Amino acid sequence: RLGYLRPPLAAVEKAQRLQEVLIVIPFVGLVAGKCQHAIGRCGQEQGSGSVTVPARVVEQLAGQDRGIAVAVKQIAEALEAAGLPVDIDTSDDAVGGPLLPVESGLRFEASVRELDDALEKLEAVKAIARVAPIHNPAPGQAVSSSFGVRRDPFLRRPAMHAGIDFRAATGTPIRSGGAGTVTSAGWNGGYGRMVEIDHGNGYTTRYAHMSRILVKQGQKIEAGTIVGEAGSTGRSTGPHLHYEVRRNGDPIDPLRFLKAGKKIKKLL
Repeated sequence: RLGYLRPPLAAVEKAQRLQEVLIVIPFVGLVAGKCQHAIGRCGQEQGSGSVTVPARVVEQLAGQDRGIAVAVKQIAEALEAAGLPVDIDTSDDAVGGPLLPVESGLRFEASVRELDDALEKLEAVKAIARVAPIHNPAPGQAVSSSFGVRRDPFLRRPAMHAGIDFRAATGTPIRSGGAGTVTSAGWNGGYGRMVEIDHGNGYTTRYAHMSRILVKQGQKIEAGTIVGEAGSTGRSTGPHLHYEVRRNGDPIDPLRFLKAGKKIKKLL
């Protein structure tokens, strides 16, 4: 987090502040070299106590603020479309008032505060995305059976399929769909060797028919942690991963979450 500027600030402190901003800005796409001249000017003026910040520096900060705000909104909208709660305000406030000229140093400080707020929102929404079950548990593996009513492979009659199946050879690493706590890790009837993870807010995921389990009950894990290896244990006709997402115990289609994860992957 950038932190807030509190006037009055000496010119040398403003120069240092510019340097701090330039360290952070490459993270969101600004080439730091464009502002080095401004830092030099600030340093030369440290004796006078006043600094003139080039307008282009302020505009670059404002541009980064807008870019981050767009990223926050895209991530939040994708999560909300999947039905995940996002308690972050991404709207533009309706404001007004007379237009009065502002000294460039104050404009710079205001821009830093706005960028700081935008970065805070970005980290908050990214934290939600890391926990949410939106990450692919079997990257690179094709979905072989979808969610919903299908023909049961054993009874050959319609039956509810509470998750999706990934075609995966025995031993293929299976990864957590999001950060959380392992609530079950062991044999579970027709599921065979199964892991269940609690992601909070009523959301859980299940990973079934595995040949090996590599986590323990009570273990806290991150998104992408390998929880086991694909197999064909339990009620299964061949090696694959059966993957479920549940909300308050009820199964919901995992694809809606995986689509959200794919949409915002580059933003995370």
